Amino acid sequence: MRRETESFNRWKKAKEQELSKLKDQERKRQYQMMRMENHYSKQQNVLKRKVEEAHAINKRLKEALEVQRKVKQHSSEKNTNTENIKDWINQELELLFSVNNAELTLQRLLQDRSDHAVKLEKLKTDKMARESPTYQNDLDELVQNVELRSAQIAQLQREILESDQENRCKSRWQTVRSMADAKTALNIVFEIVGDIHKREIAKNWEYEELIDTCDQQHLKIRQSELQAIALKAEYEQKLAKLQSEYEQDVMDCIEHLRGTNENSNIENTENTWLKRELKMYKERCQALEQEREEAWKNNESANNSKATGHTKTKKSKFTVDENQDPRVVWKDIFSDDSFGADDDNDNDPDWRKTPLYKRTRKTVSVLTDLSKDDVQPLKRSSGGEIKCSCKTNCSTRLCTCRRHKTSCSNCNCQTDICKNRNTKTTEFDYFPDDPRDTTVDDVAKRLKLEHA
Repeated sequence: MRRETESFNRWKKAKEQELSKLKDQERKRQYQMMRMENHYSKQQNVLKRKVEEAHAINKRLKEALEVQRKVKQHSSEKNTNTENIKDWINQELELLFSVNNAELTLQRLLQDRSDHAVKLEKLKTDKMARESPTYQNDLDELVQNVELRSAQIAQLQREILESDQENRCKSRWQTVRSMADAKTALNIVFEIVGDIHKREIAKNWEYEELIDTCDQQHLKIRQSELQAIALKAEYEQKLAKLQSEYEQDVMDCIEHLRGTNENSNIENTENTWLKRELKMYKERCQALEQEREEAWKNNESANNSKATGHTKTKKSKFTVDENQDPRVVWKDIFSDDSFGADDDNDNDPDWRKTPLYKRTRKTVSVLTDLSKDDVQPLKRSSGGEIKCSCKTNCSTRLCTCRRHKTSCSNCNCQTDICKNRNTKTTEFDYFPDDPRDTTVDDVAKRLKLEHA
């Protein structure tokens, strides 16, 4: 049982360790999948933002070219003035800014396309990546990104070519035909440059505020990471403590089971021994009961034979052998039919229990109890001497030595409280009404007096 328990505990511990490892691997896999999903979503957001920016720049460039055509037609129809010069300068600057943004966006798209092309080529040549279940999805995504970048690059290149900035730089000042127009154009340019500078300063301030906010967020993130590390260490300590407590509880349970098994084995041994003792005592009691019944039958047959020989005398009814047991005599006397009433006591309305009847029944019950006690064998020593083992003071007939009118000498009773150590007190009768100390003649006399 002990070996089975230890082997089961080892098997259970190994399975729990394997289960914890599998749970850790599953947790890491889920965390990795979550990171990949977040990274993919970020890439999609960046791609979407870049596409939207390229589309907005392209749209803006188209609008600037359209406005420039309209302004050119309007300026050819009417004479130039201050308002026309101002509109012309704003349109030229807007077109210039749009073209610059388009060129920068074109460079970024070219760089992105080259990066995606490198990734695509690397993915195609990687043999380990082909075994991955997400290989085809990654391949399709890279191909789609490269094609999208190529389409955006081609569209921006067409728009930039349509703007024709090289020729416009040469023909730009042909619109300014006088010194007044030149002064007006310069003043407008200075105003526009001042506004642009103000907006740049505001943007710088906003950028610095964003930098400060970002630093604060980084600091909070760092504090959160440190707190997470501390919580993780505390969790590991608690987990180790709980693990040690669990192992200690398991060991205590094993020890308890071992003790329980040992106690159960001891109890089973004791129960088996007690059952054997009980069976032996039952057999002895049955044998003694049979001997007692045979003795009673022999005594009854002897009494009946004596009674038939002396039926003529009145005293024959009470004649008893001197060597016969007094209790047998009492049994024969009270079982004789001569003492039975001729009337039916149950049907007689005037009959009631007299003191004599009560005393007689009490005497018979005492004799019956004492006869049962005497059937039990006496406790004797190896030399044949009678010895008692009383727990009381040996002052009643429950004591074996006093019942046989002997003093306690080498008995197992308590010497400090025993009252049967003196031979003078041994002969004192503590039960004067005991029928065993009463002779047959006394009983007969008492019955005659009570009947008289």
